[in-house]
Amino acid sequence: MKQTLLLTLSFIGFVVCKEQAYATHFDDMDSPYGGCGLPSSLVTFPHYLALNVQNTPGDYENYLHRPIYEEGKVGAFNNGHNCGRFITVTLGKKCKIQRTTTPESLFCDEEDLEDDEYTGAHQMYQVADACQDGHKWCRDDKNHVDLQFNSLKNFYKFPRKIDVTKKWGTENRQVTWEYTQGPLTLMEIYFAQNANPLLPLIIISQISNGIDRVQQRINGQWVDATMNGDMGQQWILHTTKDNTYQIKVIDVNGKAYHEKAYTFTFNRSICKNLQCGIDHVAFKVNMIRSDILYFIDKPKVLQSEQLFLAQ
Repeated sequence: MKQTLLLTLSFIGFVVCKEQAYATHFDDMDSPYGGCGLPSSLVTFPHYLALNVQNTPGDYENYLHRPIYEEGKVGAFNNGHNCGRFITVTLGKKCKIQRTTTPESLFCDEEDLEDDEYTGAHQMYQVADACQDGHKWCRDDKNHVDLQFNSLKNFYKFPRKIDVTKKWGTENRQVTWEYTQGPLTLMEIYFAQNANPLLPLIIISQISNGIDRVQQRINGQWVDATMNGDMGQQWILHTTKDNTYQIKVIDVNGKAYHEKAYTFTFNRSICKNLQCGIDHVAFKVNMIRSDILYFIDKPKVLQSEQLFLAQ
């Protein structure tokens, strides 16, 4: 049913992977946070989707504890590490007959698939949520994508924008999708609800290439922080004596965002007595400074070189 297409681009020496899957749609993410740990107010890219949490074809009843550690049972959501990544979704064929979400209903047979005027339309999405539903679209398709409904009105097929909601129906479409480079943005850091000095829980937004890990500088060493469950954009930091935190955020390719470390503390104007409470879903940190990592990890660099690189 699903396959991976490998398009080898020999002239630049890398392989582009396109996943083939079926796509469903949903109205909006849950409150206060979606599957990636972001509130909807911090999802600034206009089109977002959910990736599949678990890879358990044929099992429609068991909801695996998250994060998932069983080998071979992790879906494309990848325990939250793909949160914030950008994906290009291209519409494929449409099923001519109506299918349901019941386990006994098979995916569309090849002879029942057909192209229409929407085939080939594409849209860029950001991963902001997770899908662990117990229906066959989710469970039998590791690479299933769940598209936020309003985004279906803004697909593009040269030379115009098209609204694909009119013919989506209940049949659901075949799609291909691939990770792509998203727009460059300035990363933002917030404290989450109920964050305090004993639980310095942060939200990281405005990223473009997922988060492999967050590291915190403690006593001159970089130490891994802990993801909050599988919410890839919420991380629990280590406590500090002065409630000041310095972190770097590493993307899925092992690069630190903006090659910088960020130093911040609680914003006392909104987190009274260093208690963030539940008045908001996110409390912007008091950013003290950002430092080029080169000078943190190599402190003996010559002053002249530091001035040159800072320009």
